[in-house]
Amino acid sequence: MVPDQSMLKAYYNVHWLYNVAAAISSWILLAGFIVLPGTFTSLQNLKTDTGAVEVLQSFAERIGLLSLSACCWISGVVGIGSLWWKFRQRHNYLWLLDHLFLPGLLNAMSGLVVLIVWGLLPRWRVDSNG
Repeated sequence: MVPDQSMLKAYYNVHWLYNVAAAISSWILLAGFIVLPGTFTSLQNLKTDTGAVEVLQSFAERIGLLSLSACCWISGVVGIGSLWWKFRQRHNYLWLLDHLFLPGLLNAMSGLVVLIVWGLLPRWRVDSNG
């Protein structure tokens, strides 16, 4: 059997739990990408003449979001990394590409779009008003 045919056969014989684990890990990683920029957006809107206590209090309110984002991001990376390690050992590069790399790339691109929209657009709106 040609190596490409055996890889294709192995691609279709992957247990469905691995596909579900890859999808869940990818979505959890996306959640970490989306929650993180929203954590710091309102900190940019604080006036500099407010006291240091208000700035620290506002940051302390965002610690929960920051820890949630970090937990989502870390668990997504660990899940994707462990699946990558398992299927790299099996030389099933088609499955890796289709279930890990492409969704990870698309999630990273959507996280970048969210970062640009939430991070830069409020600044541009403030600058255009005066």
